[in-house]
Amino acid sequence: MTRIAKRAAVKRRPGSDDDSEESSSQSVTATDPLNQQIAALSSLGVAGLRKAWTERFRHPAPPIQSADVLLRLFAWKLQVAALGDLDADTSSKLARLKTAFVRGKSTAPSPALGLRPGSVLSREWRGQAHRVLVLDQGFEHLDVLYRSLSEVARAITGTRWSGPRFFGLEAEQARPARVANEVAS
Repeated sequence: MTRIAKRAAVKRRPGSDDDSEESSSQSVTATDPLNQQIAALSSLGVAGLRKAWTERFRHPAPPIQSADVLLRLFAWKLQVAALGDLDADTSSKLARLKTAFVRGKSTAPSPALGLRPGSVLSREWRGQAHRVLVLDQGFEHLDVLYRSLSEVARAITGTRWSGPRFFGLEAEQARPARVANEVAS
């Protein structure tokens, strides 16, 4: 059963004055027909779900033998029809993950950089020390603002580099960088 269906199944106490219950009942009310459809499907077995699937979507249900899994898939398709599908960015990320998985590559998410504004990244490149200030909206190097660390690395080296790798922030480091939590004055 989906979160929406579970929320709809929760019974409210009559006469309750709790504001949080009031606001949650309003969000459930917006999808009440959807919740009712899902709740009605939850009492069906595999054969009933297959029949309802064919009537609703005009094609046979997938060959799933578990009523629970088929119900979850059915509920998801109903939610997509009522509330919309994934956004383009999420769909693209999932497609890239699928491709990586099929090719046997790692699908583990890359760790977030977690750089705090005010931190200073230091890196020596060809005998010259470079210091980059982390800002709220990007990075500053030699009084020039950049949107990404990769842009900074490109400005320093003249070639395309992964900024996090150039500054030693990835697991597979090209050269270690020093991160100093110094606040620029």
